Amino acid sequence: MGNRRLVQTFLFCFFFTTLSGVLRKWVFTSPTVGNAIFGLQLLLPFVFFLVNRKAFGRLFLNTAFPLYLLLLVAEAFNPLNRTIYHGLLGILIHSYFWLFIFLYLQNREEIAIDFWIWPVLLVCFAEIVLGMVQYQQLATSFINYYANLEAVSGNIASVGKSVRVRVTDTFSYIGGYGAFLLFVPFLVGYIFKQGYSPNVVLALMGAGLVGCFMSGSRGGYLYLLSM
Repeated sequence: MGNRRLVQTFLFCFFFTTLSGVLRKWVFTSPTVGNAIFGLQLLLPFVFFLVNRKAFGRLFLNTAFPLYLLLLVAEAFNPLNRTIYHGLLGILIHSYFWLFIFLYLQNREEIAIDFWIWPVLLVCFAEIVLGMVQYQQLATSFINYYANLEAVSGNIASVGKSVRVRVTDTFSYIGGYGAFLLFVPFLVGYIFKQGYSPNVVLALMGAGLVGCFMSGSRGGYLYLLSM
């Protein structure tokens, strides 16, 4: 049957991570507020500790996870880091992603796919649709606003010499769309293995290919074709 409370916690963290990009990019443009939202995002793993300590405790039953944490700590004290604070922040940022991966791996028998697959699929298709809207708009359009335009010297990526923008982000900061497109092939393979409807599998694969064309992501395109 699965652990519904555990799945709900995963979905809460998933939607918070996804929609926090919306808040930081389009709603709260202040760097201070953006950093505060990002700080809350980094604290999400503690939600699992508070809600389901048993699931959290299983993390350390996987030998690779504590070894990975030790590697992060060692790299935090790398003398090439600008300051020790950069290294400590790096521990939080990198462990955040892998902590959720290992949480799933160690508790996957309790995370029933039927509880979470459709919310995740709906977000995926929403990302593609939003990307299509962005692709049709000029670079000066509100929807194509870069959260950190200074980081790219004020230049918004375009498709060759076309006026069409290269879709590099939707709900997230610059580069988030490419990361999403690399995620899609793994989700396609997973739902195919789980025996979901071929129509759903093909629809997600087709949507992923459209996203790759709009973003110019060669890596995502090759991953999807290799499925």
